Amino acid sequence: MPKKTKSPERSRIGYKSFISGMEFERRVVNWLGEQGYVIRWRRRTKRLGEVDIIAEKGRVFRKVLFVECKRREKGKVTLRDFHKFVTKFEKFLRREPNAEGLFIYYGELEKDVRDYYNRSLDPDLAEVITIKKWPKRR
Repeated sequence: MPKKTKSPERSRIGYKSFISGMEFERRVVNWLGEQGYVIRWRRRTKRLGEVDIIAEKGRVFRKVLFVECKRREKGKVTLRDFHKFVTKFEKFLRREPNAEGLFIYYGELEKDVRDYYNRSLDPDLAEVITIKKWPKRR
């Protein structure tokens, strides 16, 4: 069966989303730098999937941060988006057991995500994952 091609409009929208996502990641990287983090990886594809940012801080008391950036102009960040992050983060924890996760988003978050985080997520995992809304002005 031949592969479907995207319409020019769909391709343009996809490209705009990609560019705005890259810009958002760049802002997060700059913010992490202001917080004293050094970026170890950015936009890397590993066995655990595409990783947005891995940052680290400190030498003696080293802190590793696994970061997922989600930007939604229209629509909301979904439970599926968050669940993918949690799955990748759990795999990453096998290599870096003391790592922390940061799910940072711009836009709206589905209510299901907070419910899942507060009620269903393993408490030990919830303790090392932070959900942060990016402010409109930054």
